[in-house]
Amino acid sequence: MRDYYYLCDLHNSPFNLTLTDALYLGATETLTVYTFISELVVLKGAMSDSTLNTTESSIFVQVPPSLIRTIERDVVSLSNNLLNTSETSESSGASREYTLAHAYIDRWLRSPLKSSSFENELANGPLWVDLDKDPGYLDSPIFTPARRPPKVKAHDLICWAGDLQTLADQKIIERRNQPSPTRDELMEGLPSDFAKLLNALADNELSDLEALIRAWRLYWTNVDRSDRSSFPKKEEVKAWLEKQGLSKKNADSGATMITPRWAANWRK
Repeated sequence: MRDYYYLCDLHNSPFNLTLTDALYLGATETLTVYTFISELVVLKGAMSDSTLNTTESSIFVQVPPSLIRTIERDVVSLSNNLLNTSETSESSGASREYTLAHAYIDRWLRSPLKSSSFENELANGPLWVDLDKDPGYLDSPIFTPARRPPKVKAHDLICWAGDLQTLADQKIIERRNQPSPTRDELMEGLPSDFAKLLNALADNELSDLEALIRAWRLYWTNVDRSDRSSFPKKEEVKAWLEKQGLSKKNADSGATMITPRWAANWRK
C-alpha cells in the first residue's frame, strides 16, 4: 500500500471512495486532507546549529476544512456543469488555484529537523502556520522565500493511506471488493502438513474423513448449545454416514467422533 493517495487518484486505491467523497469527508473534518508545498520553504531555527534551514517537497501541510469546503463546492459545481455542456474540465476551470494562506503542519515524509524547538513544538500536536506572512513575522515558524502564500489545486490534494484505513475500520468508508484468492494463494500461508491434508481431501484420497467433516458441518455447526433438543440423534448421523459409503462400524464410530466435547459431556 502507498503512504498516501492523491484524491483524484482514489479509484486506484483499495478504498471505495471518489474525489467528491473525499472532499466531503475533508469538509466535514472526518478526513484530514493535505497538500505538498512544492516551492522552497524556510524553517526558522529548525536546526540546532543554524537559525535557518531550507528544504523542499518533504513538507506537506493540512489544508484547512474551510478551504476544502470551497474546493468541494467548486468541484461539485464543475461536475454538474460538465453534464450539461461540452466544455473540457481544463476550459471550465478545473485547474483553478486556491491561496493557501494558513495551514497546519503535523507530518513529514522525511524530517529535516534535529533537536530543535520547532521539532518539540510539532511533537505536541499539529502546528498552525501562516503562509502569507513576511519572514520577519515572529509568530510564524515557516515561510516561503518568494514571500507569497503557495497556491493549490484540487488535483494537488492528498490523503494519508493510514487515515483511510482507520475510516474503513470504523465502517465510515468501504474497501473495494477484492478478487477471491486462488487455491494456491490460500495454501501458501498454511502449515505444510495441513496443506497436504487439504490436498488429499481435494483429490478424494480420504473420502471417509471428508464425510465425517461434512457430517459435523451439517449436524453440529448450527445447534444451540443451551438447548439439548437441538442436538442431532446419533442414529440419524450414523444413517447419513452410511449413505456416504461408510461401513456400519465406521459410521457408528464416526458419529461419536464428530460429537463436540461439550455435547458429549452434556449427554453423560
